[in-house]
Amino acid sequence: MSEKLFNNDILNAFAEIMDFIPIIMDEEVSIAISDGEVYNVVRSSEVRDMDSSIGKPLALPVKKIIDEGKVFKGEYSAGVDIPFKSYTIPIKNENGKIEGAVLLAKSLKKKTEFMSAFNDIKSSLEQITEAINDLNVNVQEVVDANEQILSIVEEANEKTADTNDILNFIQEISSQTNLLGLNAAIEAARAGEYGRGFDVVAKEIRKLSGSTSDSIKRVDTVLKGVSDSIKTIHKKVGDSNGVFEVQASSLEEIAASIEELNSSSQLMYGFMEKL
Repeated sequence: MSEKLFNNDILNAFAEIMDFIPIIMDEEVSIAISDGEVYNVVRSSEVRDMDSSIGKPLALPVKKIIDEGKVFKGEYSAGVDIPFKSYTIPIKNENGKIEGAVLLAKSLKKKTEFMSAFNDIKSSLEQITEAINDLNVNVQEVVDANEQILSIVEEANEKTADTNDILNFIQEISSQTNLLGLNAAIEAARAGEYGRGFDVVAKEIRKLSGSTSDSIKRVDTVLKGVSDSIKTIHKKVGDSNGVFEVQASSLEEIAASIEELNSSSQLMYGFMEKL
């Protein structure tokens, strides 16, 4: 564009580079250059169709912004097909007098799509964090339950040991009873005919002692089996507890990493909002 449209070099420069502005901004951009009264030069895009605006007076709100001499920025999404960011840039001469303005409408389509995707990611991170925290609570509950089981198992093991002491005591009584029966049988033999009744009692005593001894052996076998089972349970619960504690620690590290990622995402979100 070789013909000078404006008396202001800056306005003419904008008119010259108008087609390059969307490339520089890497977005769809609608552009209008005005002498402060009407739309003199326009460039349409999918954001806004400006072709029909050439020669038309500026809207009063736009003219008011220009007359204030300050750069205006605003975002618009309601009631439009494509959300956009509007720029109104008053252009002044060397004496500070306003001689026109450059108006741009930059598409926010990419930003909106990015923000939408970002919000989805943010929501997913929050859900993952919540799920991990819930899982961590559940794992901790299992660890606590296992600790209680270990305590009960240890108590059962101690009671089994106490039972062994009782069985040993009964076994000792059985041995003494057997010895008593043996002595009674000897005395019955010495008494001859007069010791027959005593001999019957001696046999019953020895029979009771033998029966008691057999019962003690069976109970002892059962208790040893129970004790072995308790030790196995103790080991298994202890091993699983160790695994759960490692998992709980790993979950805490994952949750911390996600929280850090979430914080970084919040910073990025804040940065994107300023674009």
